[in-house]
Amino acid sequence: LDEGRLTDSQGRTVNFKNTILILTSNLPGGRAGAEAHFRPEFINRLDDIIEFAALGRGELTQIVDLQVARVLDRVRERGIEVVLSADAKTLLGNLGYDPTYGARPLKRVIQKRLVDTLALALLEGSFAAGDRVIVDAKDGELVFEKALGSAPEPEPVAPAALAEAPAAEQPPALPAPDIADAESSS
Repeated sequence: LDEGRLTDSQGRTVNFKNTILILTSNLPGGRAGAEAHFRPEFINRLDDIIEFAALGRGELTQIVDLQVARVLDRVRERGIEVVLSADAKTLLGNLGYDPTYGARPLKRVIQKRLVDTLALALLEGSFAAGDRVIVDAKDGELVFEKALGSAPEPEPVAPAALAEAPAAEQPPALPAPDIADAESSS
């Protein structure tokens, strides 16, 4: 570091004299925490230590939205529209947040609970191109249900049709009484 050179395990040397290195850590306590954990020789090589505030609920919600949007874009390329309820996003955020690690576990939770489950359903033939999938949260788990209508442009379902449909066929995010009440008042 003193000479501005770095040699990798293969013997290749990299010149980084005019480089800024940014190191991150989950050590609590800012400078005092770093000094308690690292040797003084390392601490003296650091120009500054910046402690960031913990993530709040608002930031976590934004991270969930960004990560889920990436997944939904990939699935949309296959002609399947996936819609997550607010409860499903909240569940992913709660499961993916750890006070020690912040939102780092979130990507694994989304992979395991959303992506893997959705991929398995696709392989089993539960959903296909043109389907619209509603993802909701029930009893601490994500629930995947095929919605009425098609993915690219779902057709609106008349309130009378919703009222006549059996309960198992109704989309969970659109309860029939709320829709009927809203349309009769407008």
